[in-house]
Amino acid sequence: MKKGFIILLSLTVFTTMYAKVLKLEKQKPFTASKLFDIEKIKEPESLGNNYSPGLIRNNLLRSSQNPNLNAVLVDSSVHGYGMVSTATNPLSYVDGIGFVIGYRGWVYEPYTDEQGNESSANNSGYVKAASSQDGWSFYVSSGLNDQIMIPDGSGTTPASGPLMGRYPSSVANSDYPYVVWTEAINYTGSATNNGGRPMYTYDEMGWFNNGYSSPAFDINYGWSDGNEPSDAAGDLWVNCPVLVDDGTNKHMVVSANQWSSSPNQNFPEYSNYIMRNSDYFFGAYIFSLNPEILFDINELYLPGYNSSPTIDINSSGVGYAVASSYLDSTGINAMHSLIVRETNDYGATWSTDGFDDNDFYFIPDTTNYRLFIESEIIPDTVRFYALTDTTSGDSTWQDTTWTDTVAFLGAFIGYKNEARVDENGRLHVIADGLAQGDDGGIYYLGGALYHLWTDDPSNPASWNASRIVDLSDVMFLPPMPGQAGESLWQIVSGNIAISNQDPNTLWVGYHSIGDTSAANYNWDIFVTKSVDGGVTWSEPENVTMTGDLQEDELYVHLAPTATDTNCFMVYHQPRYNAQYSSAHPVNWLDDNSDIAAFQQNLWFATYGNPLPTVRINDEVHLPGQFSLDQNFPNPFNPKTKIMYSVERSGDVELSLYNVLGQKVKSLLNESKEPGVYEFVLNGNDLASGIYFYKMTQHEQTLTRKLVLMK
Repeated sequence: MKKGFIILLSLTVFTTMYAKVLKLEKQKPFTASKLFDIEKIKEPESLGNNYSPGLIRNNLLRSSQNPNLNAVLVDSSVHGYGMVSTATNPLSYVDGIGFVIGYRGWVYEPYTDEQGNESSANNSGYVKAASSQDGWSFYVSSGLNDQIMIPDGSGTTPASGPLMGRYPSSVANSDYPYVVWTEAINYTGSATNNGGRPMYTYDEMGWFNNGYSSPAFDINYGWSDGNEPSDAAGDLWVNCPVLVDDGTNKHMVVSANQWSSSPNQNFPEYSNYIMRNSDYFFGAYIFSLNPEILFDINELYLPGYNSSPTIDINSSGVGYAVASSYLDSTGINAMHSLIVRETNDYGATWSTDGFDDNDFYFIPDTTNYRLFIESEIIPDTVRFYALTDTTSGDSTWQDTTWTDTVAFLGAFIGYKNEARVDENGRLHVIADGLAQGDDGGIYYLGGALYHLWTDDPSNPASWNASRIVDLSDVMFLPPMPGQAGESLWQIVSGNIAISNQDPNTLWVGYHSIGDTSAANYNWDIFVTKSVDGGVTWSEPENVTMTGDLQEDELYVHLAPTATDTNCFMVYHQPRYNAQYSSAHPVNWLDDNSDIAAFQQNLWFATYGNPLPTVRINDEVHLPGQFSLDQNFPNPFNPKTKIMYSVERSGDVELSLYNVLGQKVKSLLNESKEPGVYEFVLNGNDLASGIYFYKMTQHEQTLTRKLVLMK
């Protein structure tokens, strides 16, 4: 066991300053404002050659300088805080299909959409999707939240602008790509109580068809209109979605964090909730059940000391929800810990047999000590002393005072954590951490990214831990411009991906300081890999290597699915010198210190060998094919055309269904010879809304979605 770790503080006159560098009090997470009204950071104190300079304009737009990384510039916009949280999943990869990115843009000026609708100004949450078959060429779909479906007490009503989408994620299966986000439906400029409402939409024509034409679907069924609650929590933010298929039904499972208790005090702020659809029709997940409590803040320490949850569920239905928090019963478990709930039925139910009369499991302090102190990942004690210059500045120094000795109890498990479940049902968690002292202090000495894993969180003895990368030498450095918080540890986070070929192959990406010198202080993206299930990790590799002053790459997110030889990622690159209008020469917020206000390049990158090009056959409907085309126009009023073709003679049935799966009418039921046909649908006798049309012949079925907007 490591004994007697000694830290030289500095000259006696500087002991107090450097003690602050080494020790923290009980910490709340850094939570960036969702609406840009954060407290601006002050200029940092000088720390010799290791410091963050004042903001210096740098308009370099270089891609990665590492030959192992193939990077593609996807878009450039003001993306805000959309990728700050580890709970979101902006990038999804489906093997053999391609990639989808869900992200946020900002359109400041009013605009007119494809249907001729004029928007209001300041659309600071303009939700976008970028899709690619090969990771080289991306097609961008914009304004996915042009129309959002919001309950109005008697049904749902399309609402529009201003667009206030926040924290987008993407999920996908072999049929459809989806984008999930929170819409700030009551936004008035305040950072709280602005009606955070989870939404999603999808390419209803399938992959790579730019079919995001329907109004976005509401996920929080229990909150009536954002002002008057019915019987569920509102103001839900930072969604973490996952798609599952139990062989009979398909489900979208979404976790979220309640940021305020308004308008209903019965649902206290900072509790975490889970939402799961009740029905599925032709790609649309229908949510008609109230959100259920996942982690109750009343069972935790205090509001603001818990992280947003992340969830993951494997193809067998085994999954976990994970967050970090102090516990309410601090006498039983004093340290900041991981809290976990388990599902074995694809998210339908979650474990309730937790520790200490809680629904959730957690890592007990004794287990924490075993994982980090007995394993010697963190030393068991640290001794501080000061030196005094007794020779008027020459090279002779005298050790005069031992100032303190602190015993370490384990790791302070931080607020930036992410959970993944492999196909064997093993839970993997990536978390930032510091060292927890017996004096109540939290020390940078243990600063690192950690990997924790278990096959059974109900058994504390099953937990294991490894250190992915030691960051204690940079954790105390100042953060990037515009980020509140006193040090880098509140900003650093890791993301994990699991190979779809070997569950023991894990990838982790994170951002950190690439160069700490005053001349080249900048952030880069790093990647490390494990081939033994996370027991050991490769030396982290700087995969961007853009080394000039404030030529930064930040907030990397890995696609949850990787291969043995490749991982896939997206990240931001701030453009500190982007050109804006004459009225806003700096940025739209007129703020040169807030990094979230600047133009951001959005990069997609593949680490490893470039993927072989995968192409999906274009829909060319010829005689000899059984095919059903997307109706045009869509949305429509009142008429639209449906093209279809058949390959054999026989009866063809074309029917129309509503979103509940109920047959509305039969459009066609007659014998057809092989060939290409057109059907004109007249919607005069139909109500506005979403419908599905299904064609059947010889036990073959195809389905498409259409939208009637009167």
